[in-house]
This record gives sequence, structure tokens and C-alpha cells, in this order.
Amino acid sequence: MKQTSSKNIAKLVLLSVLSIGVLNGQNTVIDINSNLRLIRISDHAFIHESFSQSETYGRLGSNGMLLIENGNAFLFDTPMTDSVTGQLLSYLRDSMKLIVAGFITNDWHGDSMEGLELIIEAGIPSYAHEMTRTIAKEKGLPVPEHGFTDSVTIRFGSYEIICRYYGAAHTSSPRTWKIRRDRIDRSHDGTY
Repeated sequence: MKQTSSKNIAKLVLLSVLSIGVLNGQNTVIDINSNLRLIRISDHAFIHESFSQSETYGRLGSNGMLLIENGNAFLFDTPMTDSVTGQLLSYLRDSMKLIVAGFITNDWHGDSMEGLELIIEAGIPSYAHEMTRTIAKEKGLPVPEHGFTDSVTIRFGSYEIICRYYGAAHTSSPRTWKIRRDRIDRSHDGTY
């Protein structure tokens, strides 16, 4: 029940962000395919929204974010499958002509780091909290290259991406990140 409540809150927050984008005239939706789309929320940021099929729950949606500057992109969380993560990376490279310069995951779940092997194989630096890295190792999952314990600030062009661990939410390893220049914050289950 707690997880369902968190997911509902996340959907409300996402809808609020999208509504603000529509009101400000910033909202553009790019449908890449039936399982993947990008939603512009500012001049330099997109939500990536993806869908996958679950035997238990049916069609599930998840989201992450992209920060874009000067032909480069920074990816926050992945779609829920390796194939859709691959589609996102290909679209960014081939259609948007972007170089993905970094990736950070919220936690070890599939809706945050599925497709991490593709990211590592592409030579994209990957970041996660040390607890996420430890859990990934224990579960035999790919492990993000760079870890942090309390906080880390990642420079991306003119942006500072500030990642901080405030304690457990619906998993023991989530963290919050903030992007200074555009005033975008994300806790594990929502962007605001």
C-alpha cells in the first residue's frame, strides 16, 4: 500500500510539472515510439517517460530526466528495460545529435538503472550512492562506476548537479538531486 501511495504522489507531482510547462508554453512532447517519449519541461530539461508490460500489473510507466547543454546530455534514471534504455540512448545520439556525458541513478530498481550495462559499454560515467552500489553488487546487477556517501556535486557544463542522501524513503538507498541553475529538484519519486 505504501508503494502505491508513493507512486500516486509521483504521478501527481509529474502532472503538476507538466501542467506548469503547458502554462508557460514550454511543454513539447516528442513521441519516440509507443513505449518512449520526451516531455520538455524547460529550455534545457526533459522528462523521459517510458512504458513496459508487467505480467502482474499490466502496462507500467516510469520516468526520469535529461539535462541538455551545448550538445551534451546528462541522464537521470533509465527506462524500465534494457531495450527501451537502448532506444533512448540511440535517439539522443542519432536524432538529437547529443553526447550523453553522464548518468546518475536514484536506486537499484529497474526503473532507475535498467540498461546500465549499455551506459557503461558506451563509456558514459555513471554515479550512485554507495548503498545503491552495494545492493547492486549483492544482487549481481551492473554497478555504477562512481559512488558517494553523503553528497557529491557533479559539474555538467554551466550546471552543478548536487546529489545528497537524506535517508531511506521507499528503498534504503535513494537520494535527492538538485540542479542549481534551472531550480529543478528531484526526490526519488518525483521531479519538482
